Amino acid sequence: MTGAGTGGVGLLGGAAILLAAPCGLAAEQNDGPIAEIVITARPAAPGPGGSFPPLEVRADELEAGLRIDEVLADHPSFSAFRRMDSRTAHPTTSTAHLLVKGPNATSRALVTVDGIPFNDPFTGAVAWGALPPPVVDSLTLTPQPAAGPFGDLGEGGVVAVRTRLARPEPSLAFSAAGGSEQDAALAGLAATGGDGLALAAFGYGDRSGGFHPVP
Repeated sequence: MTGAGTGGVGLLGGAAILLAAPCGLAAEQNDGPIAEIVITARPAAPGPGGSFPPLEVRADELEAGLRIDEVLADHPSFSAFRRMDSRTAHPTTSTAHLLVKGPNATSRALVTVDGIPFNDPFTGAVAWGALPPPVVDSLTLTPQPAAGPFGDLGEGGVVAVRTRLARPEPSLAFSAAGGSEQDAALAGLAATGGDGLALAAFGYGDRSGGFHPVP
């Protein structure tokens, strides 16, 4: 009984030595210094205007619609909270959005006319009917990610409108348009300026026989 017990102890001791041997080898292998790895990333060269460059809309493009928001609706970066244009929707619901993630009720774009905010100060609505296309010289659409310099007012993007009234040279424009549903519009502009003085007169009128709502 004693010999068997001794043999058992010997086997257990041998097993303990075999199990401890790999751990000792692993400890010896990890005692050396770890090589330092340095990863250097090269940023991509920024394109003109960054990742979200402003979009210029020329005066000849604005002639395609009776109102500015109808023309801007064809641009991918522009959207309105309501799907109706300013000719059929209530003025307080006529807004603009240049968000890359889609429009919502709080993030409304800032619209400036010759550098002056044009939005309603309480609702952010835009009276597009007060800006007939013949008066507008060009537009610049700045999406929301690139509108940081405008602060919280530009959280929905910025639509910068430049009118012909700001030109130093005389300007004269007239347009007439018509379409289905008895649509018709007339607009005219005459402006001149110089030596710190500018005179301008413009008129706009349109009518429509109605529209067909699309659910």
